Amino acid sequence: MLLRTPDIGGSSLEINLYIAAFVFSLHKAEPDKITPAIVDAMVTAVFDSPFMIKAHKNKKCTLFTDKVQDKKVKESIASQTSEYALDWKFRYEKGVDEFYNTYTECGICKLGIRENCFEFVPCLCNMDERNYRNEGGQLHRTKTLAQGDDCCDFHVTKIKSES
Repeated sequence: MLLRTPDIGGSSLEINLYIAAFVFSLHKAEPDKITPAIVDAMVTAVFDSPFMIKAHKNKKCTLFTDKVQDKKVKESIASQTSEYALDWKFRYEKGVDEFYNTYTECGICKLGIRENCFEFVPCLCNMDERNYRNEGGQLHRTKTLAQGDDCCDFHVTKIKSES
């Protein structure tokens, strides 16, 4: 599958495409054993594992820094004219203790359709909330492309540390 899956030009989202290809490949290798329910359980087990929690425990939240947000703004502008078929298209709005990221195209959705594995896409979307939480943010999302909506509307707020 990866031989048929071109890169997307070094985007920070590229790793997500490879994770999706890995999951889809596992399903294709063992379709009776690797189901959406199994992938949901895998996502939960990985992101809630002591390993992941420890890896992020003392890590400073950088999601809301100017450096990180300015990079996302530049990526969102570049995404609008990307020539890579499996790339994401999105708009990013900076904030102090929050930001908005609205995806109108998703590489994982496109790969899921191409590989006839779309039923696994919502499982992979479940990584978003956990990943932001581990990074110090809380994801508020009401729509996803994987559910047939017109966009994925990410609103991420900074988790206030308890003093």
